[in-house]
Amino acid sequence: MIKSNLLYLIFFLTVLFSQSCKRGDPCSGMDLSDKVFRNNIPDSNKTKIPYTGRDTLILVSDGGDTATFIGQGKNDYFETTRTLANGGGDCSKFDVRNYENLNLSFNKNNQTTFTIKLSYYLNQKLVYPSLTNISFCVNNQLIANSSCEYLDFKKSEQNDSILYANKYYGGVFLDDTKTVLFNSQIGLIKFKDLANRVWTLILKK
Repeated sequence: MIKSNLLYLIFFLTVLFSQSCKRGDPCSGMDLSDKVFRNNIPDSNKTKIPYTGRDTLILVSDGGDTATFIGQGKNDYFETTRTLANGGGDCSKFDVRNYENLNLSFNKNNQTTFTIKLSYYLNQKLVYPSLTNISFCVNNQLIANSSCEYLDFKKSEQNDSILYANKYYGGVFLDDTKTVLFNSQIGLIKFKDLANRVWTLILKK
């Protein structure tokens, strides 16, 4: 009888202690670990990036100037967003999404006075989470942007072309104002800078 009462007392104290802990910690027993998603640029789009990062681009302007743009490398990194995945409060839980970004920078004559940059990055909007965007900047100012998917869609429309290495190559403009002409085999082939000078590729090596 005494043994039975002792077991009952131990059980009662255990329940009481557990209830007390729950009141002290409302998140006790809940899995609050973040759910992490890794979002890579699809390999099918990476194959359309015709640069190693150390390329040299020689372009001539419509004013007769020649400029050599030297690749500064390929910077591949992930940008992180955190979204609340539950009711929040003291027991917050997050969805963590890592989006791949890839930047290619070219300096004119290896100086920083005139730089161009191509960026490939995943569209982070939930409406279009799989699109790979391409943006083109001159001196860190956005000139044009589009997506790999859009360029594929427009591929049959050869908006413009240039004679390069004894062969004509058609391109697709990254923007509707036709300031940046791009080709997935060669890369950048023509662009208009901030001073409205038009630069055309004559050699890539």
